[in-house]
Amino acid sequence: MTLANVLLTGASTHASSHLVNKLSKHPRQCNTYAISLAKSEEPTLHDLFEKTTFEALFLVLPQTRDAVARTKSLLDVAQQNQIKFVVMLSEMGCSEIQNDPLAQSYCEIERYLKGSRIPHTILRVAPLQENFLWFSDDFHRTIPTLSLPFSTGAHAPISAADVANVAAAILSNPRRHASRTYTLTGPDALTGVEICGRASQGLRRPVRFRNASGEEVRRKLIEEAKVSPAEAGLFAAISERIACRHFEVTTATVQDITHRPARSIDEFFAQNRTLFNKYTDEEGRRNDEIEEQHHLPSFDARYKGFDGNGLGRFAFSSKL
Repeated sequence: MTLANVLLTGASTHASSHLVNKLSKHPRQCNTYAISLAKSEEPTLHDLFEKTTFEALFLVLPQTRDAVARTKSLLDVAQQNQIKFVVMLSEMGCSEIQNDPLAQSYCEIERYLKGSRIPHTILRVAPLQENFLWFSDDFHRTIPTLSLPFSTGAHAPISAADVANVAAAILSNPRRHASRTYTLTGPDALTGVEICGRASQGLRRPVRFRNASGEEVRRKLIEEAKVSPAEAGLFAAISERIACRHFEVTTATVQDITHRPARSIDEFFAQNRTLFNKYTDEEGRRNDEIEEQHHLPSFDARYKGFDGNGLGRFAFSSKL
């Protein structure tokens, strides 16, 4: 059973935008509508459901202080209008993170959704690969340093496109996935040093890792990357769990549901090479000018040690 009219919240998020693109390829099977839950009051929601019959809801919590209240209002209106299915995007490990408001919001909405008896699937998602876009300015130098509070812990970041593909597959056959909670991860659990090694391969240039404090990264995200305080706080809280080795897990759920392997972090950096590789060398040449003048070989990045200050060291060998 394919659900025809799908309402999405969080349209500006990576997962929702990928899902819109995915579903829009089949306009005869599915119509997508998007709203900003952060700006929609309950009367607006009632008007929306009166004008359109929605079979399914892709639920992304808004990054606001009243996220729980707004999300509960939406679920109440959806239930009153006999919504057939909800796919909720939650955070992997949210139940383990104490004293973080956003993590607690995810847990509370999970419980509320289960108590509503609306048919649903919950997707507990590992940190997105797209989160590294927040740090793209750090790559705008000849040899960039990625500063993250991961210590020696590992995690398996996932592509937003894979999250969207899983959601689309669930919406195409909701009965099969009803009342299920899935954990979605990327294919490999990697330390910060290993992520930089994979970034080096994808970008075809060295990338160093420095272990930073959670507070340092939180401030950087808010002040420089313009990330909301709620998102920055959750990223710092999750990073602490990564550093404590609580996220060293991978699942095959993406492949099990979509029949395609999850995208690797190498692929993410390679696909976003143009964005990350905006830098100028010591002679004042832009990297695009350098690439026009020289054929840049790919290379292998091999880890050679871990300094006490958290700086990962790699030896690079060219592959012409």
